[in-house]
Amino acid sequence: MKWCPPPPEIIKINFDAAIFKESHGAGAVVVARNDEGRCVGWKTTFFEGITDPKCGEALAARTAVEFCHQIKCRNCIVEGNCWQVINKLNSSKVNMCSANLVAHALTRQVTSDSKGFHPSVFLSEALLFDGFS
Repeated sequence: MKWCPPPPEIIKINFDAAIFKESHGAGAVVVARNDEGRCVGWKTTFFEGITDPKCGEALAARTAVEFCHQIKCRNCIVEGNCWQVINKLNSSKVNMCSANLVAHALTRQVTSDSKGFHPSVFLSEALLFDGFS
């Protein structure tokens, strides 16, 4: 399944989380793209002590919403791949047209040592692989 672009002049913000048992925490990634598929921003973070996958996804969703505010995005769609979290955030209709591959791939790169992680090359390759760059 490929990433689906948002409507014109809308930013789509994908989020994903991964649990790192050995680091005893959760990594989260947020990727923002415009209707042309261009990356307009990204953020990675690590939550120490979080080992529950749903909790990690919920914190990633919160990070995505905070990121919307940080980049002053007024027209955005926030999308993730954890149905339980999405259903809680959006009780009327869930739109999961994306495989969320870029955010998922970036999440796998995040570790507790990644405070200086700069995935620009990795992000470019992941966007190309996703078929929408």
